[in-house]
Amino acid sequence: MNFLKEIVKHRVKKVPITDVLKDSFMGVGALFGGIYGFKKSFENCNGVVWRPTLGCVTGGAIGYTIGLFPFHTFGILILGDVTYTVLEKSKIKD
Repeated sequence: MNFLKEIVKHRVKKVPITDVLKDSFMGVGALFGGIYGFKKSFENCNGVVWRPTLGCVTGGAIGYTIGLFPFHTFGILILGDVTYTVLEKSKIKD
């Protein structure tokens, strides 16, 4: 566990805004993950407890990671968008 804390400390020292972003993104991710899990539990008529809980945990972890590495996430999103655009344009020509 100390290894992860050292990574977070190093990241916050390097990019101070991540100290604020990691916690706020974790909260938003957990909220949306819980809402998504709750919605899915009604659609499938099961898992009213475990689906929202798993959604909160997963959304919180993803949000925390995005808040800790915002520039990396932005770069991955841009790369994904460019790749998708190029692939769609090549489908149109074929």
